[in-house]
Amino acid sequence: MPGSVAAMSTGSSRGGAPRYRTTNVNADIDETLFGSAKTQRKHGDDKEISIVGKDTVQVRKRYDRHNQAKGPKQDAVIIAASELNRLRDAAKLMTKEEEYEQKMRDELAREERQAKSIARKEKIRQMEEERKRNAIQNDASKDGRAQKNSVLERAKQMLDEDMDDVKHMNQMMLYSKIVTIRDAQIQEKRS
Repeated sequence: MPGSVAAMSTGSSRGGAPRYRTTNVNADIDETLFGSAKTQRKHGDDKEISIVGKDTVQVRKRYDRHNQAKGPKQDAVIIAASELNRLRDAAKLMTKEEEYEQKMRDELAREERQAKSIARKEKIRQMEEERKRNAIQNDASKDGRAQKNSVLERAKQMLDEDMDDVKHMNQMMLYSKIVTIRDAQIQEKRS
């Protein structure tokens, strides 16, 4: 039986010390069960070894009731409740039906999260479309106001030009332009 005490070689042809054969180098072992390296000790007189079955060996620490300083609390490993729950959950053996039910619950939870995510994305997309529509309407209303303002400005300008003083000022400006052009032409002719 590989991996058991019975699989221990009792001496090889090479004359080496007895050793265990390794059955799985990549074994999945939870090292938190064994405590820190400081609490591990070499096998000595404080250990009690007993053979329980054909291939099962039980190693227990001897407890000296008279010496309380060296009690069982000395080598106790303290783990968090979350770690204990994780270990318990990992140690449970489930039937096929329980595995199927767990898988279905996980699938339903995933679908609910996915539905919420899709709803959130849709809401964000709608908000973005609404923002774009509002921006277009704002731009259109600004253009409409600018056009309306330009029409009003043009009407005011026409009203102003209809006044006698404005007509006289426009006439004087036109005359000054004509005189300037004429003077430039005369200067050009002389040179």
